[in-house]
Amino acid sequence: MMIRLAKLFDKTFEKILTILFLLMLFFGGYAVYDTIYIYYNASNVGILAYKPTDDPSTLVDINEDCIGWITIDDTNIDYPLMQGIDNAEYLNKGPDGSYSLSGSIFLDSRNNSDFSDSFSLIYGHHMQGNVMFGCLDEYVDEEYFQNHKDGNITLQNGDQAVLKAFAVADMDANVECVFQIGEKTDVLAFLAKNAMYLEYCGDGHILALSTCQSPSSLRRTVVFYEITDVIKGESSPQEESEND
Repeated sequence: MMIRLAKLFDKTFEKILTILFLLMLFFGGYAVYDTIYIYYNASNVGILAYKPTDDPSTLVDINEDCIGWITIDDTNIDYPLMQGIDNAEYLNKGPDGSYSLSGSIFLDSRNNSDFSDSFSLIYGHHMQGNVMFGCLDEYVDEEYFQNHKDGNITLQNGDQAVLKAFAVADMDANVECVFQIGEKTDVLAFLAKNAMYLEYCGDGHILALSTCQSPSSLRRTVVFYEITDVIKGESSPQEESEND
């Protein structure tokens, strides 16, 4: 009797172990798939085909909320630029409007989409592999900062805003002049006391790229750019750009 019970126990135990192994295999495989899926959606691999070349008005083919395309030279920042009805809309929505945990790169809903404000703010998730705004952490290194200053934003009308990085700051998300979209003068006054590097010497409008340092942190890494020029597109009135 004891032998039969022992054999039955062994068989039951083997079945339990087999089931546990299969469950672990399934969840492990799903975790790998989920990681790859999130990374792919956060990368620009699938969306680069929409990057405007001759006709920037095709940006609306991505989504009517797509106001432009942002590129920071020699980084992975090369994405459609969205603007929602509020700042929550594109936190977990891809450029095509579908659900995406990695969200989109988006301009603050309170800013003008033509970057006519003296200060504008753009958000992006901090993703591993330096995708989305994951590379902003690199700017705390002065050598990286000096070698990755240039970028541009192409708007629907063909205008191209030329960008030059001039400051980096580590700050809380409650800094009012930055996250409540203050005036350029207030932002510059804050940076004079808090920036790691500050090389602003022009008079152009200011643009900031912001990302969280971790999912649960209120700390933000913010890189500040000057809009040094606006190159007019063919569909835009050929006027000399004016900056505050």
